[in-house]
Amino acid sequence: MNTQLHIRRLFLAGCLATTLACGLPAVTQADTPNAYKSITVLYDDLNLSAEAGVACLYSRIRWAAKNVCRGSGGLSPMELHSRQFARCKAEAIDAAVKKVNNRILTAMHDKQSNRRFG
Repeated sequence: MNTQLHIRRLFLAGCLATTLACGLPAVTQADTPNAYKSITVLYDDLNLSAEAGVACLYSRIRWAAKNVCRGSGGLSPMELHSRQFARCKAEAIDAAVKKVNNRILTAMHDKQSNRRFG
């Protein structure tokens, strides 16, 4: 079982893309226009068959998504409430939850986000 998620954000000259992969370096960011900012979420210390372990993982995923989407310079309070930031964060969390493929995590995410995966 894979016990780490790699959450990253691709910066393309004015275009935002989020994605998830596994096994890449913990945190990376380059200064080029096609740079990735990445955060690896480790969860080998968690029991994903228990709700407490899953809740801890979900908290880590949300933290990583927020930090990846806000970028290295941070965001102003207004920008933190922007649609672009919210969409980036939601897409990163959705991708991470799908990648883990744990029914308890999926149910927790569905409840938190008030939607269902297809």
